[in-house]
Amino acid sequence: MDAPGDSSDTGAPPLGPIEPLAPPNRTPVPPSDLLESLFAHSIDGVLLGRRDGAILRANPAACRALRLAEEEILARGRAGLAVADDDLASRLRERIEAGATTGLLSFRRGDGTTFVAEITSGLIPGSGPDPCSYTIFRDVTDRLQAEQAIRESEERFRVAFQTSPDSVNLNRVGDGGYVSVNEGFTRLTGWTAEEVVGRTSAEIGIWADAADRDRLVAALRRDGFVENLEARFRRKDGTSAPGLMSARLVRLNGEEHILSITRDIGDWRRAEEERKRLQAGLDQSARMSAIGQLAGGVAHDFNNLLTVVLSCVESLRIDSEAGRAADKEDVDEIRGAAERARDLTRQLLTFARRQFIQPEVLDLNDVVRGSEKLLRRVLGEVVELRVALAPQLWPARFDRGQMEQVIMNLAVNARDAMPAGGTLALETTNLAVHGGPVPDGAYVALRVRDTGTGLSPEARAHLFEPFFTTKAKGKGTGLGLATVYGIVKQNQGEIHVESEPGRGTAFEILLPRSLEAAASAPGPVPVGPMGGSETVLLVEDEPRLRDLLARSLRGAGYRVIAAGSGGEALELGAEAIEQTCILVTDLVMPGLDGRSTADALRLRHPSLPVLFVSGYAEEDGRPGKLNAMTGFLSKPFTPGDLLTRIRGLLDGVTERGQSSVPGASSAAWRPELATGIREVDMQHRELLVQIAALERAALAGDLLQADDALAYLERYAAEHFATEERLMRDLGYPQLEAHRSLHVAFASQLGRRRMAYAEDRSQATLLLDLARWMEGWLGDHVLGADAEMARFARSRGRLPVPGRAGVDVDGVLRPVEPDPT
Repeated sequence: MDAPGDSSDTGAPPLGPIEPLAPPNRTPVPPSDLLESLFAHSIDGVLLGRRDGAILRANPAACRALRLAEEEILARGRAGLAVADDDLASRLRERIEAGATTGLLSFRRGDGTTFVAEITSGLIPGSGPDPCSYTIFRDVTDRLQAEQAIRESEERFRVAFQTSPDSVNLNRVGDGGYVSVNEGFTRLTGWTAEEVVGRTSAEIGIWADAADRDRLVAALRRDGFVENLEARFRRKDGTSAPGLMSARLVRLNGEEHILSITRDIGDWRRAEEERKRLQAGLDQSARMSAIGQLAGGVAHDFNNLLTVVLSCVESLRIDSEAGRAADKEDVDEIRGAAERARDLTRQLLTFARRQFIQPEVLDLNDVVRGSEKLLRRVLGEVVELRVALAPQLWPARFDRGQMEQVIMNLAVNARDAMPAGGTLALETTNLAVHGGPVPDGAYVALRVRDTGTGLSPEARAHLFEPFFTTKAKGKGTGLGLATVYGIVKQNQGEIHVESEPGRGTAFEILLPRSLEAAASAPGPVPVGPMGGSETVLLVEDEPRLRDLLARSLRGAGYRVIAAGSGGEALELGAEAIEQTCILVTDLVMPGLDGRSTADALRLRHPSLPVLFVSGYAEEDGRPGKLNAMTGFLSKPFTPGDLLTRIRGLLDGVTERGQSSVPGASSAAWRPELATGIREVDMQHRELLVQIAALERAALAGDLLQADDALAYLERYAAEHFATEERLMRDLGYPQLEAHRSLHVAFASQLGRRRMAYAEDRSQATLLLDLARWMEGWLGDHVLGADAEMARFARSRGRLPVPGRAGVDVDGVLRPVEPDPT
């Protein structure tokens, strides 16, 4: 190697002497001083010694680690510092044989404690016939403990992961690939780790519904975790099982993974179903016991009423046989008994929460004022009635008749609690609730307070339970307050009671405030003829009741068409249905019920008013949405009640029919609209029928009926477009995308037009314009795009040529048989 500064190989000028790295005018540090500085400031312990174990030097770091002064270290030597064990013997042997060694060694501190150090030790060459040695060491006790803790933690995780009874698996987020699964996964799915690791969840079809994984990933993206996601998982054998999954997003090697735990809840589900079955049996037993108690009380009351009726009927029969005029008192007693029986039946239905209610926005003050006169008569002279009504009371939505029943029941209950007299106070007020057992909000409150005997805590706890009463035997059925509770809950309200023995009772009823304006209190029932000359279609499955109602209607001048069932009504000819001015139908009938009958008849007569009647208001007996074209009359009712409701609906239709809105066009089927595809043509006919219904509702000013027709049109149009696209895909029609764009344009235009109508619902002309636009669009669509599709189908032999045999009968595009001619 050339000496520094020799440039004979390159021909370059000499570099000159190499400048030292130290700053100018600074004296270089001798090597011995550098070594001494490194020895003194090293963070690792350094020991210098001889092969026989004597220690010659110890740096400050070694003194700190061993907790000894340097003199003490030198005095102890290797034998007093290093723990004599196999590790020490191995290190010494390796150092002698190889000249150096590394590894772990245990040291003893000055206080007797030991620690493990990582060492590097070797012989120093050139240090004489008996070479010196160096040992550099670092206390790694904490590191080793941390590593041991990690190993133990990993082992615990491995054991928990593998032995968990639940399915635990680790999947990549992106493709659902399995990274690891436990034995619980195998028990749940039948798939082993070897069969799934490296494959995706889609490949093995683990999700019974792929949308469940989409929900899982979406929730993890949003929140980072998912808890109690219920889904069904497909096993290896093809069966499925319900599972309850919790999952977290974790990042491994820079990639997102899903760590999930899934529990098989099949056994739990079966156990829950068994528990529900047993509970239902217990509930049924309790109900049967309650029904027995109820039957006894009801039978007692009805027997009293029937005794009155039978006695008066017998008296009337005797008078009739003797040629005497009927005793008016007997007639009044029969009517009174029937009305009490009706009230008892309604009370039972209300208690069961099966009484149909007709809520409306009302002023509670009006209801209290309307009940005041009757209340004073019921309370008698010994009970003073005080009424305090809040001015500017907020309106609330409730059933007027039921609220009157609540006030009456509470008043009667208070009267019985004040046998020696007292005071009953009725108060109304506006109330804003914030916090507490009642949901926050604005309420209209009715307070009913008495100065009676009060209630014990035990009685308050059972106050609203059916058949519970504090009255003497035979003085009460225990249904009054249960009925009040049922009514309040049916009207979306809350009820609370405060009472102490000897200090009276206070009931507070809270009804949610309505933002709508309250309706006026009902005026007097008009006196005079309630009849007419219109045609009434009467549908009632009870023959005697049907005959009685028909006689009443005919006696009032109406023309009556009577039917014993919904099916019988639908079998009437088109002329009879067109002549019908109003449908009166029972809601609950065998076969076709009242609602289905009305819906079917309105397809043929869209503007037909309907009056539903029913004495039972279970779910199947509810009339649905009531509006100006639909009414409800609860059984039992009098012929006068029926005539009044019929006349009101007919007069309302007549008034709406005199609107100044110009007449609607007649949306009807025309032969030129036929495409030859039966399924498509039937849907076109249905769309035109509903467009006509929309036009008639707009003319009548019935916006609720118009809303129903418009919603049906939108839904049916979407179904129709789906049908067309399915047929086009089956046909291989090349203009599918163009056809689809027309559908999208229709939906967009319909949305804009409906929005314009929603902004000004008072303008029936907007509805007529919308209906006419839909009629025109449908005609253009059929004669244009649909006709082109039909021509393409015929060119492919999938539809018969017009005028040839073989017309398709079910809407399916099939090859047409060759023309035999």
